[in-house]
Amino acid sequence: MSKPTKITDQKKDWEQINKKKTPYLIGSRKVGKPYLIICEGKVTEPIYFEAIAGPNVQVTAKGYGRSKTALVEKAEKHCDDYDIDPTKTRVWVVFDFDVKYDQISNQREDYNEAIVKAKQLGFEVAYSNDCFELWLVLHLKAIEGEFHRKQLFEFLTDHFGEDYEQMGKNRTRWLQKVSEWKSDPRVNTMEAFKRSVALDLEHSNKPFADQNPITKVYQLAQELNPALYPLD
Repeated sequence: MSKPTKITDQKKDWEQINKKKTPYLIGSRKVGKPYLIICEGKVTEPIYFEAIAGPNVQVTAKGYGRSKTALVEKAEKHCDDYDIDPTKTRVWVVFDFDVKYDQISNQREDYNEAIVKAKQLGFEVAYSNDCFELWLVLHLKAIEGEFHRKQLFEFLTDHFGEDYEQMGKNRTRWLQKVSEWKSDPRVNTMEAFKRSVALDLEHSNKPFADQNPITKVYQLAQELNPALYPLD
């Protein structure tokens, strides 16, 4: 039986972990279902998910610049256009609440409806409230209380040493930063997973729009790379 990922492995380069832990990830089984990940962000999320996927995981990540129900509808159309069957391909939609206080009522309805509709279509949903960047920050520190994306962007700007929001829109810069992130000794994947699970347990009994802070990205990340995000 393969041994679980050691805590000390969290300080090693992600590619080293993938190589070392291949038996834990895949064993002798064949590659599972392919993944189609439909993202709100055009650059940040697609590059990130393709980067963290395990060595035998087939991932196609698309960013459409749409949010909530509009993104779910786009995912449905993408599956129709390319004849993708959610029972044969793991289809995930990834979007945020991204609160705008002058539109909060409409946002709440849209957000809740999008999650319900996605599940009805057979899609998995990696939603975040307030934003995807909560998942990144949880690799670096614990979060308590509601956080707006501006606060998370500021923290990541300090971490990376340059404006995160601008960097995340630049494909070349973000590719470089994701590569650096993967070998950064300050990044702790095991703690990110544990912190995300704790937030989920704390808030998941509330209506979707009231779950803050929360990110379901940990569920997708665990599927893409169980060695980095072990269940035990």
